[in-house]
Amino acid sequence: MRQALGSQLRITPDVENVFVCLICFKFFSESDPDEISLEHVPPDSVGGKVRTITCKVCNSESGSKLDNHLALKLEHEDIFAERSSGPLQAHASIDGIRLPIDFYKEDNNFSIVIPNNDKWQQKCRSQIDAFTEKVVSGKFEINVEYKLHSSKRANAAILRSAYLWAFSVFGYGVLINPHFPVIRGQIHNPEENILSSQGYGFLSGGIPDELLGVNLIKSPREARSLLVVLDVTSELGTKTRYGVMLPGPSLPGPMIYDWLESHQEEPINYQLEHIPEFDFLDAPMAFQMLWNELTATN
Repeated sequence: MRQALGSQLRITPDVENVFVCLICFKFFSESDPDEISLEHVPPDSVGGKVRTITCKVCNSESGSKLDNHLALKLEHEDIFAERSSGPLQAHASIDGIRLPIDFYKEDNNFSIVIPNNDKWQQKCRSQIDAFTEKVVSGKFEINVEYKLHSSKRANAAILRSAYLWAFSVFGYGVLINPHFPVIRGQIHNPEENILSSQGYGFLSGGIPDELLGVNLIKSPREARSLLVVLDVTSELGTKTRYGVMLPGPSLPGPMIYDWLESHQEEPINYQLEHIPEFDFLDAPMAFQMLWNELTATN
């Protein structure tokens, strides 16, 4: 970190080779290699690749609290858009008899199948027989329950990915931003409405390949921000592209989300500048320089 920011950084106590986790902001020294992990951006479960490092605790917590919900969201979208017939693991209940099932959807038809597991079927034979008898009678009401994803947690996983991607391009210099604590707050508290827009500034609708990565939104003025464009991929292979807005260090700051929320129904002509990847150790304050050039143009 000292190498990345040089004279911009003061560390107390004065130690060399310090790593600061950009999620929790805890300090780790070179004597703590087991506390640091490679970070896939987006998450590995949705097709991401290693782009940076975080501490192991933050990486693990993201997997259980956020990333799983994003992967489940993509799975549900595939099934209910009939790109996949399933199965979706679920439970079915008839008159209090509850069994795990595989749930399929195809051509507006639904079907449930009892898992083909001999050991489990032998153990639950009486329940299976009673369940089957109810179905054969033709007089039954069936309830199907499947594990729901949290849209807020799935969105927070995408927001976190954009934040990590921006760091992987600009390094610690991008964190010198008075508005990024709000972003980290939303990542740490996904169920709270810290940011005004539940979409966190997500843009969609044919974002071209050449904008993958980090961009500056130069206009309209009310939307000036970083735009991180990334792809997530379902287990089936369906690719979904997101453009995620992150506030710059000066105005409009987090107000970009209010502005976008109020203009969702309008076509917006964005002027963008793509930022090619570079070695941020050679230009640790590149983000501030780019932002100052942008805001100096009125």
